[in-house]
Amino acid sequence: VCVVSSHLRPVCVVSSHLHPVCVVSSHLHPVCVVSSHLHPVCVVSSHLHPVCVVSSHLRPVCVVSSHLRPVCVVSSHLLPVCVVSSHFRPVCVVSSHFRPVCVVSSHLRPVCVVSSHLRPVCVVSSHLRPVCVQCNNFKLPECCVIENDQV
Repeated sequence: VCVVSSHLRPVCVVSSHLHPVCVVSSHLHPVCVVSSHLHPVCVVSSHLHPVCVVSSHLRPVCVVSSHLRPVCVVSSHLLPVCVVSSHFRPVCVVSSHFRPVCVVSSHLRPVCVVSSHLRPVCVVSSHLRPVCVQCNNFKLPECCVIENDQV
């Protein structure tokens, strides 16, 4: 264990063979970093812009959270995902080489947009008529709960 402390940026580092941990804490920009061979994790937290980053070989994940606009980003080789959530307009974006998807949801008018090279699709879903889309013979993730044959 190695601990470094200062008035501007106190640092605490804990290292082990199975689970090395690095923690950096300060009043303006506290940072917590956890690194391992199977599941490296990087967490950055602050009062104005807390950030959480989780990185791995199979599924790197980046999460950004704030009071005005919390953001969650999940990226992988097969299915990169970007989620933006806010009190007024939560947004979910799923992007991939075969199936790019953009979902915008709000309390008054949730909207689901599916874009592809062969057939771009735009779907508007409401509480009275939920809509689900199928694009390029691949069923989309549940941007809508109930399927509707009228699409």
